[in-house]
Amino acid sequence: MDRRSGTPPARGAAGRPHRLFHNSLFERLISTYLVYVNRERTMKAKVFAGFLIYGVAAGLSSYWWWHHADSPFLLNIPGDLLGYEAYDLSIKLLGDPSSPQAHYTIPWLLRIPQVFVPVSVLLWGMIGLAIQLAYGRFKRARSMDGRPSPSP
Repeated sequence: MDRRSGTPPARGAAGRPHRLFHNSLFERLISTYLVYVNRERTMKAKVFAGFLIYGVAAGLSSYWWWHHADSPFLLNIPGDLLGYEAYDLSIKLLGDPSSPQAHYTIPWLLRIPQVFVPVSVLLWGMIGLAIQLAYGRFKRARSMDGRPSPSP
């Protein structure tokens, strides 16, 4: 029972109290990242670390979302689509495509929905690394021109 209003807590489909796992995970990861970045001003890979943390959070959220909805997790559409492609490719290369239970012929980590987590981490990490490297080159090029570089 809620102390203030006296109403019972919201219940999920299985009758258990409904908790928003992905919201608390996003909040914890983002707050941890912000505390770390503010503490370490000299951190070289801020963008890469941010995208990597986003990849972990989006992958775990896609894993959770897959059990509760028929649509892909909207904040991780590229990760979801690449996850399905990785699943199909792993069945073709590692599993037995002719088996009626082809899903069970590949390693557990490459099955749906688990495959969303590593694919999202790799995808968003590579995007963050590309942006970080491009920003580093831009910053070095500006500093060699004699113009002041933008402060982060």
